Amino acid sequence: MNEQQTFPRQVVTTIFYGFVAFLVFYTGYANVLREVNYSIAHHRAIDYAISIWFLISGSFILAAALLNLWHPRMAAWLALTGGLLACGRYALTLCGLVLTGFPQIFTPAGYTQFLLPAILVYMVIAYANWVRTTTEQVVNPFLWLGSGVARPRSRVIIVSALILSTATVGLNIRLNLMTTRTVTHQMKWSIDERSHDSRCQQVVILNFIEAPGYGIILCSDDLVQYLAATNNETVTVVFELTYALGLPNNYKVKQVSQWQGELFGRARSFFHCKGYVDGGCDPYYLGSRPGFPLDWK
Repeated sequence: MNEQQTFPRQVVTTIFYGFVAFLVFYTGYANVLREVNYSIAHHRAIDYAISIWFLISGSFILAAALLNLWHPRMAAWLALTGGLLACGRYALTLCGLVLTGFPQIFTPAGYTQFLLPAILVYMVIAYANWVRTTTEQVVNPFLWLGSGVARPRSRVIIVSALILSTATVGLNIRLNLMTTRTVTHQMKWSIDERSHDSRCQQVVILNFIEAPGYGIILCSDDLVQYLAATNNETVTVVFELTYALGLPNNYKVKQVSQWQGELFGRARSFFHCKGYVDGGCDPYYLGSRPGFPLDWK
């Protein structure tokens, strides 16, 4: 077997591996930032473990990038290992986003954190597996993809996914489908002392007056102190909503009566419904209009 690539091909492959490793690291880093910045009232140590998982898989691919300059086939084993480690988590994340909030995938953040790295990780797996088993001259990933050496199925999946995902995100931005708007809701508040989040001792539960069965959970000791000092059972809450593909994506709590700040969350993630009838929400709690109140237009 011909072990060596020419030096330019080695450099191209090394840059490709390094870029994919960077994207995987970025996904893990963004996952940590969400844990630090979002108002999550439940302990989610699993998300930190997921971040470490991304860091480990990215480290394998980064090591492959360095080793590729001397031993392409040995580097392919490392790249394949790192790609397989990352692939399962990307697949689960994308499935979760499709089921709970698919517009997030087609935002710039979703593209750089999930779509693009997931596609390129698949490309790393397919390419590294070919390098590991081929008896032909080893070529760089782009020649492998474009010269007909790659399996037709892999080539179709990679090229189609790159074109379609990039085009969809581009159209989302170009057609101004990514928009923000401010909405105001009257909400009834309560304080729960059973916080499972190390960043706050207590959590605030806000329920919509228009639909009491739906509420949000916020982690903010500052907001707890403010509400504890007020005599009003209801507060005016100002939300900043972000839309992608014309559908609700994320929200920020910008103001609670006189309290001002910025608490982050996902519009569909922290709602709960009180009262159930025949497996569904009690209509009394649903409010006068269907769906989550932040989805109302």
